[in-house]
Amino acid sequence: MANILTYPILLAFQIWQYLLARIVAPNPPAPGKKLKRPRIAIVGAGLTGVAAASHCVGHGFDVTIFEAGPREQLGGIWAVGCPTITSQLQILMSFSE
Repeated sequence: MANILTYPILLAFQIWQYLLARIVAPNPPAPGKKLKRPRIAIVGAGLTGVAAASHCVGHGFDVTIFEAGPREQLGGIWAVGCPTITSQLQILMSFSE
């Protein structure tokens, strides 16, 4: 059984994290907007590459992902084994066409 005194502390910590995320997190740029910041190339469209690209776009960078494999395998080995993630990545990548 968990210590009942830890619940208010965990709640306060979660509220603090939420507030910081709302205040500090950048807003993504509008689709198709020409960015005046440096361009970033990411090699590999695995789960980490897609996550890194998403993070960079959120900070306003123009990102290009290079992948040697077919478009159906975006997300790497983990996405191929999990159909839910594969469909989410396909939807995400369809916006870039």
